[in-house]
Amino acid sequence: MRIVDVLRVADYWRVRLDRSLVSTWRTKAEAVREARAFDDAGVLAETLRNCLPALSEPDDYAQRRVLTDQLIELARSRDDQPLLLHAYFVQLQNHLEVGELASVHAVIPTMQSLATRTRQPYFRWIAATACAMRAIVAGEFAVGEELATRALALGLRFHEPTADAIYSMQMSAVWRLQGQLEKARDLVRTISARYPTVTGWRAVLAYLEAQNGHIDLAREEFQRLFDDDLCSARRDSFVMSTLAPLADLGALVGDARSVRVLYDALLPYAGYHGVVPAGAFTHGPMARQLGLLATRLKRFDLAETHFESALEQCERMPSPPYVCLTCQGYALMLAKRAAPADLQRAGLLLARALQLSEAQRMEQLSLYSRAIAERYGLCLRQSAPAHDGVASADPRS
Repeated sequence: MRIVDVLRVADYWRVRLDRSLVSTWRTKAEAVREARAFDDAGVLAETLRNCLPALSEPDDYAQRRVLTDQLIELARSRDDQPLLLHAYFVQLQNHLEVGELASVHAVIPTMQSLATRTRQPYFRWIAATACAMRAIVAGEFAVGEELATRALALGLRFHEPTADAIYSMQMSAVWRLQGQLEKARDLVRTISARYPTVTGWRAVLAYLEAQNGHIDLAREEFQRLFDDDLCSARRDSFVMSTLAPLADLGALVGDARSVRVLYDALLPYAGYHGVVPAGAFTHGPMARQLGLLATRLKRFDLAETHFESALEQCERMPSPPYVCLTCQGYALMLAKRAAPADLQRAGLLLARALQLSEAQRMEQLSLYSRAIAERYGLCLRQSAPAHDGVASADPRS
């Protein structure tokens, strides 16, 4: 590679490090076009690798997916296995961002094999955390806990704080679904104290405080997070992993003004999932959080549209826990709106949620379904037999 080419690659690296330059000084497309003009596979590969992290906005997704596929092909043609491993890692995150869990599952063995051959323990750990995430999202909690423990052991070998944070994220999610709220709260409180500036952890902790009966404490923390951290969160490269738990909390304790602002911040991500950095976890379809926020604002017809979208996405994953959570949010909205046939539909949704939660031993969600039914006098009719691993009684019929 010529010296001028090396300098130009360094220039592209600077684009990656400063996202503001990408939009104001040189677009990502221009950087890639100039790299292609060199007719040098090495320059193009390095440019693609370094531009991809800047493609983090919703409008960038299609371009990021195309460039990732091109990077995979380039890495294969050059027999550059470390670069190929990196490209598959980006591809895994791309799939996860739109809920393509079958594709995530297919990428993991390739990453594991490449990581072993190239002796890169970091990517072995990433693949292991993705395996744990996949099991948890599928509702296979015992398997997920075992895999998360194995991943933690790998991660502790080279970066203990990050490994511990990912393990805490995965296991606190399991314990919350299973009703082990104090255990989850203690774990999240520890990790939140370690990372006090991470909005997502503070939002999860406040939500757990609310579930443990401390509503006023949760409301005060939400207001602090909204006032101090929302603007910076919207500029974060992993904005969805921050906005998703903040939206859950806002839908529970937020006032109308803050919930409206949060809804507008979340709306551009309506078709995506709340992915955590490195593909370690997902908060499921952001459409579910939008439905919850719209319900809080009493914009019930808008909430219905979001819940329909979220339910379709959850079924496509498929993810019994997120189907269950979406059914519960949808049912609560219908019970509050109380239009003709709404209460019957709400009962069907809650029956489906209850069947799923009991089958997957998600005790906390079972309790919540029964509490909604009791509060609104809903009949929990028995759902139809399961299909594709997700129980179904379609309330839309």
